[in-house]
Amino acid sequence: WISWASRVVIISFTTYNFDYDMWLANDFLFEIPPSGAVYAYSHVHPFKPRLDETRSELAETSMDIARIVIAIYILVFVGMSERRHKIKYHKAGAWYHISLNGITDYGIAVCIWVAIIWRNVGFRGPVVGDLLEQADRNFMSFTDLSLAYNDIFCIEGLLMVFLAFRLLSFLRLNHTIYLFWNALGKAFSSFGFFILMFVPALTGFVIVLHSTFGAYIDQYSTFSLTLVQFYRIVQGEVDISQLLSVDVVWGCAFVVFFYIVVTFLLMNIFATIVTDAYYIVQITTGGPGEKWNASNYYRWAVPGLLVSLFQAMVPSQGHYTENT
Repeated sequence: WISWASRVVIISFTTYNFDYDMWLANDFLFEIPPSGAVYAYSHVHPFKPRLDETRSELAETSMDIARIVIAIYILVFVGMSERRHKIKYHKAGAWYHISLNGITDYGIAVCIWVAIIWRNVGFRGPVVGDLLEQADRNFMSFTDLSLAYNDIFCIEGLLMVFLAFRLLSFLRLNHTIYLFWNALGKAFSSFGFFILMFVPALTGFVIVLHSTFGAYIDQYSTFSLTLVQFYRIVQGEVDISQLLSVDVVWGCAFVVFFYIVVTFLLMNIFATIVTDAYYIVQITTGGPGEKWNASNYYRWAVPGLLVSLFQAMVPSQGHYTENT
């Protein structure tokens, strides 16, 4: 059934390991263009069609309930505390929602909710025995289910990124890091405006590279590949001689304008903005800072909600004052 007119051959099958209780969705694609070359692609994804069959999986379900409680606590109580903190320093409480802390807090909560809901809705199908019986009778493709299983792990990875940034913000307790943090915050807010000004120029570079060199160089054959290649050019990882060998005029024009727009203007403007922001922060908040004692660290580390609950349960021992 494979002839000279065949253009693609797709092999798809699923395997199951009894010892590890894991499934494996296998998809192999062989593309045969008119040139006669064969391009092979493979997609192998492990997955589990059901996530509530074993004791360990049920224990993970209990942990998911605790994670939901943490997500609600972040959205409600941490958000209220952060907004009060903004108001204390004469800023609108709404600024918290577009700050790095606000974005990471909402990112953590959203990732937790999406991962848990997706697991509980999308992976509650038939038990393993029934699936094996169905697979023996008819072919079943589990590619979509395996991709969903892999996407949930990607969301968990994104959750770890948000957690890392949130933990990084705690280093602001050090006054030097606090000054550097504020300087970067002011710099990025100003730099975002200049990025919008340079977006048309950067988009034009990508269009020129694709339209001029896409028919001759594989790295510029599609817009997505051209965008990746342009990023590599910014990093200095591409040999420009490849462009010059295709079209000398357009290659030289690209090199000249790329140096003027990206290297000379964009990079130097960014350095100037960072220097100016650090100078402003040093003038406004460059003092020695407030000295923290044990009471300050206690009020910062222990949420007020826990203190109130402890006072309600043990009034005689849970008395808490500002001068503790």
